[in-house]
Amino acid sequence: MLKWYQEPFLHFIILGTILFFIMHDNDIDSSENIDRVIVANQEDISKVLTFWDKEHNSRPSKRELESLLRDYKQDDILYQEAILRDLDKDDRAIKKLLVDKLKYTISDSVNIAEVSSDVLKEYFNKNRDKFAKESQINLTFGHVYLNPQEHTNIDADAEKLLKDIKSVPYTNSISRLGDKFYAGNYFDGLSKKELSKYFSRFFIEELIKLPENRWSLLKSGFGVHLVYMVDVSKKDVVFKDVKDRVKRAYIIEKNRNAYKLFFNKIKEKYKILIEENKSKVRDF
Repeated sequence: MLKWYQEPFLHFIILGTILFFIMHDNDIDSSENIDRVIVANQEDISKVLTFWDKEHNSRPSKRELESLLRDYKQDDILYQEAILRDLDKDDRAIKKLLVDKLKYTISDSVNIAEVSSDVLKEYFNKNRDKFAKESQINLTFGHVYLNPQEHTNIDADAEKLLKDIKSVPYTNSISRLGDKFYAGNYFDGLSKKELSKYFSRFFIEELIKLPENRWSLLKSGFGVHLVYMVDVSKKDVVFKDVKDRVKRAYIIEKNRNAYKLFFNKIKEKYKILIEENKSKVRDF
């Protein structure tokens, strides 16, 4: 069995790769006079000299320093070489990285700025509804439940029962006029999240709209409910309780606005060409 480094196909791949880079080098060098220059600043030189001094306890010669800097700046050298070879062209991953970095640069000034409490309070007051939590709405109500499997004409039975009880408040004895509901008939101060264990989101939203101290008729996936709303308690959201959320929302909105402003400012500088076919391009 041939060892991996004796495989003829592997030799073919390696040779082809070498030829590609040699030919591409020739294309780059022959097409234009390219100056391959990498700038090393004083910080770069200081770091290289520190590393050298630990090993040699002396200063390097000019040639040695240049060689050290080439090694130290290898990422910059490879990056520039990749650009010269057009390796950044039509690469979606690189394009996304650059776009994300530009967006981050645009928004960075907003992120690092210290936002005052007065500014946040003003933003909070203008957008108070954004920060209201579901747990800050609590419902207290009782209901009489009618199971569709127990009634041949459930709508008529519901309307008749509603007329019979509309002038009296909810009591446990009244709940017995209907059918048994798996979650019970009285719910005391439950939040929307807690109620979602028993009812659909749509049903809960309808509950919140009901007037207090009177009977109302609602339908759900379970059947018909005659609901007596005792109390809909909406606790007002307090700034100090949501200050961190306000700050995050404020920064996100400012960043979004900064990006829109930046893009609207530069987009008119770009001309859009529409490619009609592979050989023809027209102005947009």
